[in-house]
Amino acid sequence: MRLKKCLNWLSWDRLATHKNDGGKSFKSFPVFNLAMLGKQGWCILTNPDTLIARIYKARYFPRCDFLQSSLGHNPSYVWRSLCNSKLILKAGSRWRIGDGDTISIWNNKWIAGDITLIPPTVGDFHLSHLRVSHCMLQHHKMWDVPFLETIFDQQTAVVIINTPLYTSVKEDRLVWNKENNGEYSVISAYRLCMQELLDISEFKVPGEWDYVWNLKVPLK
Repeated sequence: MRLKKCLNWLSWDRLATHKNDGGKSFKSFPVFNLAMLGKQGWCILTNPDTLIARIYKARYFPRCDFLQSSLGHNPSYVWRSLCNSKLILKAGSRWRIGDGDTISIWNNKWIAGDITLIPPTVGDFHLSHLRVSHCMLQHHKMWDVPFLETIFDQQTAVVIINTPLYTSVKEDRLVWNKENNGEYSVISAYRLCMQELLDISEFKVPGEWDYVWNLKVPLK
């Protein structure tokens, strides 16, 4: 008889683990619920022309995208819940560069290694509005090396130059970095929370657990 693989549910105490940051982000919100809410937030991000995305944009973030939005005045319970999932979306997504016109060079993951550039606190107004397209040669899918070397330090410029540009990618696209197909999945978002975003040290028991998991025993 063939055994079916299934999702192994954890205890509610672990599913409801909150981030150890003073409760500012997850605040006792069940992690699995957050991962499912992230699916709805991902749909708003990647399908902005849908009716629900346009309604939320008109109400809560008319001048920015979902990731840069705020709670706003008198937010609904649903909107508050969706905002709780933004930390997951920011941690697990990155930009796939097309023409670079829609990607700000600041506070976005578009460089190899998922490095995020912080905008200067003071300085040229023009720099604060730079897009990735400004760092590329006009009419060519190549980095403008002299330009990069004038606005960034040498180390940052080298990292950007080593970020690949694919001619097959025509449009800027936000992709989920935890799946090969670039699409958000609840399971990978939940795994991201448990492995990278949350403090789960209280659930860890010391021991050589790899020996246990590698034993050739029946699944049951």
